Amino acid sequence: MKNFSWNNLNELYHGTSSKYSNELLDIEKIQTDFASGNTGGHDFGIGFYLTSNYETARDWAIKTKSRTKKNKNFSQNNYSFLNKIEGPDDENQPIVIKYLLQAEGFRKIKQTKSIKLFPKISRKWAKFVLKNRLDSKKSYPGTHRYAMVQGPIADSGVTAIARKYDSQEGLGNLTNKDYLRIAQKISTNKNISQKNQISMHENSICSIVLTEASLINIEEGN
Repeated sequence: MKNFSWNNLNELYHGTSSKYSNELLDIEKIQTDFASGNTGGHDFGIGFYLTSNYETARDWAIKTKSRTKKNKNFSQNNYSFLNKIEGPDDENQPIVIKYLLQAEGFRKIKQTKSIKLFPKISRKWAKFVLKNRLDSKKSYPGTHRYAMVQGPIADSGVTAIARKYDSQEGLGNLTNKDYLRIAQKISTNKNISQKNQISMHENSICSIVLTEASLINIEEGN
């Protein structure tokens, strides 16, 4: 199992819809209650999510376009800090925004803020994810007070698994061995370098950690 490392990491990606590109290209305007109305839950709670893997961000972008197309009020309900934008479907295309990572800024955050790093799939990671998924409807900032969280991406069925265990045994009654078994079940990929995510939970840290945003247009079929 390959662990995640910040060494030599220069770029982070965020997948979204082209309707939201202007606000997200301006790093000073990014707010970390991004997608706070998404009832599907989030692995690390409500936040602004990025990944070091372009293909992962591309998948996020396509899913965001699909949700936006299905719900005409998506930008109002789920992206509370964005102005609602109406327009033809060609204005709702999947895009990836690339941000350069400020290594010095990240070191500063590590020294001055409370952050949580999960370098690999583990029982502690699984416990953290399940709690956030079950508490997905709680108001922002949600279940924890970390400024930033980094770790593996859980499988899309993790919310159903969390509810199943909570209704049957109760998460508080699960043992470390139970959580280790769940961790293997909900992990999307044993190689975290391919399926990792970073969530930011304080507005001020975005401009400290990120710089030089640029837009990547993608084709869904590629």
